Amino acid sequence: MAVGVPFERVADTSLDASVGLTLAVPVGNRALVDAGGQLDLYYYDQLSELRNVFDSSDVGVVAGGKNLLFRFDGSYRSDRVRPTPEFEILANQTVTALAGLTTVRFGGRHQLTLSFDERRIRIQDLLTSEGELPAGNNLDRRETGYRLHLERRLTRRATAVVEGDYESIDFDVRPDDTNAYGAAAGVTFSPRGNVRGDAIAGFKRIQSELGADADFNGLVSRLGLTARLNQRIGWGTEFLRDAFPSLLGNDRFFVANRVAASVFVYFERRFYVNPIIAFGRNTWRRPKSGR
Repeated sequence: MAVGVPFERVADTSLDASVGLTLAVPVGNRALVDAGGQLDLYYYDQLSELRNVFDSSDVGVVAGGKNLLFRFDGSYRSDRVRPTPEFEILANQTVTALAGLTTVRFGGRHQLTLSFDERRIRIQDLLTSEGELPAGNNLDRRETGYRLHLERRLTRRATAVVEGDYESIDFDVRPDDTNAYGAAAGVTFSPRGNVRGDAIAGFKRIQSELGADADFNGLVSRLGLTARLNQRIGWGTEFLRDAFPSLLGNDRFFVANRVAASVFVYFERRFYVNPIIAFGRNTWRRPKSGR
């Protein structure tokens, strides 16, 4: 994979591992409060300066019943993380996040979920060269997203899905704030009790405030399949094509194409190991004019 380090990009092999714990406390018959923490280990074979252990914590509240459900989550994180999936680049940053969703079931066959999330991101130190990412506080930003997810059950083993979303990135000092709009439709299916999958395709637009030459308009898609072989072993595969706003100084967006395969090894019902192998490519298109 491509790894961002001072002065050059270097190919390396990495291993990611996560372990977490969540505590949930019922409040009456229709509410639940939960809190949890997680440790993420990133190990690099050659680039020892990129090895680290990250931590996160969150608290959430769930209230409602079978036909109407509310959930709110808040979290704060201060550590070394990767501020963009474009490269394996580390930065010291703090993230304050708030998220919420409402799920409504109606008509016996329909389920509607409305959700939002907001993240305030501040960069303290960027552990990479200026050629990889803008330096200093140019990456400080507020990310906001609103999403709609509608399901209609067609049969016992198939459900139609319609999705819509809006996302915005507002930088503190940079002029290239970005808005993204998307709509998609597809189906989730379960031909057998231990096999599940989904096939979703749609359209996405990424619009930069610097002008139309920086925009993306195109198709996105997602195809996934998981299966349980027995009580302890399962597997999954996924294909993804999507476009995302870029945090790099010379680009406005990038298109990600990825194929992933994974194995689930269950030790207990809620404790499992999930190694993942992913192959993919990010493609950047620089605008014809602008900055």
